[in-house]
Amino acid sequence: MRSFSEYAQLFKSYEYWRRDGTQPQVSLLVGSEDKKTFTHFPPLVAPARSFWLPSHLFVMDAFSKVNSFKSIRQGNSRLGELYRLVGERAKERGLGPAQVAAAAASGDADASLLLKDEGMVLIAQILLMAGCEAFIGSYASNVAVLLHDLMAAKRLAAQLPLHAMDVNGRVYCGCGASFCMTLERKAVRDPTRSVKDIIDSFRQ
Repeated sequence: MRSFSEYAQLFKSYEYWRRDGTQPQVSLLVGSEDKKTFTHFPPLVAPARSFWLPSHLFVMDAFSKVNSFKSIRQGNSRLGELYRLVGERAKERGLGPAQVAAAAASGDADASLLLKDEGMVLIAQILLMAGCEAFIGSYASNVAVLLHDLMAAKRLAAQLPLHAMDVNGRVYCGCGASFCMTLERKAVRDPTRSVKDIIDSFRQ
């Protein structure tokens, strides 16, 4: 896990070297499953402007601050729990699909949550960020790997360069982030093993 300040430092380094004194200051499009990112990160990169999808679109932290976003694994379980609770409340109140939109329009919190889709928010973030000229993130994230590939394809089609910076100093090889991260952990755990030996162990 890396801190917000480490991501901010990587951005500042990129911003310093890309500017020649004539280019306007770059803006950031910030994407995250953790809503705290949108309050904690922008001040670290000021005066550069930061943009993000409004936090009210997210379901993740509904009902309980104690169960707010902590990690991807915890977040996935939390989302399933939230949607189940909201669905049960709607069923108890006799709210069918036809009534949900009307109830949400009248300010019903449960109905509003039923209309939200955390998956679509994530997809929207990916598609928006794929239109950027640079990626700063971590290849330990499968979302980041997908974003990198989409961005690279768009930039290549437009005959424009793509800048990609991993906060852990890794170079994405294209074989899949989860495999790479597991391989790295195994190599660090036992430096006497060869890479071939580690890879062969995955097949057993």
